[in-house]
Amino acid sequence: MPIQIGTNSTVTKHTGIGSVRSVTKDPFTPMESGRTLISAKTYVIPSSDVNNSDFVVEWPQHGFSDGEPIMYHSMGYIRGDNSTRPILRNTAIMNPQTSEVDVSNDTINDANLAHGCETGDTIFYSNGGGTSIGGVGNDSDYYAIKVDDNTIKLATSYDNAINDVAVDISGTGNNLSKFYKYFQDNETFYAGHHDGQDSRFYLFDNQTTASTGTGDGSGAIVINDSLKGNNNQVFSTSFGRLDPTTDT
Repeated sequence: MPIQIGTNSTVTKHTGIGSVRSVTKDPFTPMESGRTLISAKTYVIPSSDVNNSDFVVEWPQHGFSDGEPIMYHSMGYIRGDNSTRPILRNTAIMNPQTSEVDVSNDTINDANLAHGCETGDTIFYSNGGGTSIGGVGNDSDYYAIKVDDNTIKLATSYDNAINDVAVDISGTGNNLSKFYKYFQDNETFYAGHHDGQDSRFYLFDNQTTASTGTGDGSGAIVINDSLKGNNNQVFSTSFGRLDPTTDT
C-alpha cells in the first residue's frame, strides 16, 4: 500500500537482538530512525512562486541536487474548483483534428502525438477559440481514459475514468482543439539548478537532463502562466533519503 500524505504509517526497526521498536507517524513529518530519514522533506509552493519560464521558486533554500527526484502533490484537487487546481504544463499533449474525433465511440485521437496519459490522469481542454468538441466544456478539466498511446476518452470523475464511464461526444469541434496535462499527484520530477541560485530550481521529466545542471533550463518543463497550481501544493524529497552527515 503506498504511503499517502496526511496518513500515519508504522515503521518497525530492529534495534538489536531481541529488540524491536515500532513507531507510528505521518511520514511527511520530520523524523529520523537510526541513520535513515524516514520522512520526506516537504516544500509548500504557493502559485505566486511558480514561474512559467521553466522554474519554481522556493524561499529561502530548496537544497535539491541536480537530478534529484522530487514528488508533487496538489494537496486535494477537486475537478471544477480553481482554488485546488494542480500546475498545468504549457505543451499540448493532443491536437486532434475533426476527423480524429469519433462521436460513435466517444474517442479522441491524435495520430501525431502520444498523449502520455494513464487512465485517471487529470487533463485540461481548450477549444483554441473555435467550436468546442461536442459535450466537452472549453477551458475545463477532465480525467483521461487511456484507449491506446494516441487515443483517449474523457471522464468527469476519477471513479468514472477507472470504470470506463466516458463523456458522450456529440460533435467533432475544430482543428485548433488541444489537450494539456496537469502535474499528477505523486508524480515524480527531477530538480535542476537555476543559474546557481539556491532559491530556485527547474523541473525536468528526465533525470539525465536534470543531472547536467543546465543553468539556462534547457529541456526543463514549461509551465502554463495562467494555471500555476494552488497555494497548498507541495514538492517533497524521496522517502528513505539517507542522512549525509552519517552515511557514506
